[in-house]
Amino acid sequence: MTESQYDRANKKVYPVVLTQLIIMVVMTIIGFVSGISIQGIIMVIAAIGGIFVLGYLMKAEMPGKKRAIGLLGTASVVYFIFLLLNFSATVYAYAMPLMTASIIYLNVRFLYYGGTITIVGNILHLIIMTVAGHSGKIDMLFNFVIIAIVIYIVYNVSITLTAFNEENLQVQKEASDKMLLVADNR
Repeated sequence: MTESQYDRANKKVYPVVLTQLIIMVVMTIIGFVSGISIQGIIMVIAAIGGIFVLGYLMKAEMPGKKRAIGLLGTASVVYFIFLLLNFSATVYAYAMPLMTASIIYLNVRFLYYGGTITIVGNILHLIIMTVAGHSGKIDMLFNFVIIAIVIYIVYNVSITLTAFNEENLQVQKEASDKMLLVADNR
């Protein structure tokens, strides 16, 4: 992608990850109704810190790709913290905006990183929930289904993006060859 394309994509991704972090804060605070916990406080601090980092990233002068890495990286770190500290079986849902945002950049590496964080994080989350006694068989099955879906998405989208890139390179090569042929005939 060009810098202007990264800038346009960043303007689309920013509200997605910002909304994700705001929802994470709100849902954690709502969870305080049943009792405040150290884990909840850490999650709120992490998400609010992430919101400030996102604001900084959008205002700072930096290349578009670096901003993209910062936006996705910040959301990924906060999501990973939530996976480690949240005992809800539905915490996986916070990965969906992150995965969608990584696809917007049409960058296979971003997709691999996002998929890896989602998969490893969900496996760790499942282990933590099992050890803490908060996971039933249905939760385990559901987490494995989510992991399988993420693997399927990352695999198929990466193949599609790679094919698109190869097709675009082929079109550019053909256009370049045609220009050289025209130049040689003069």
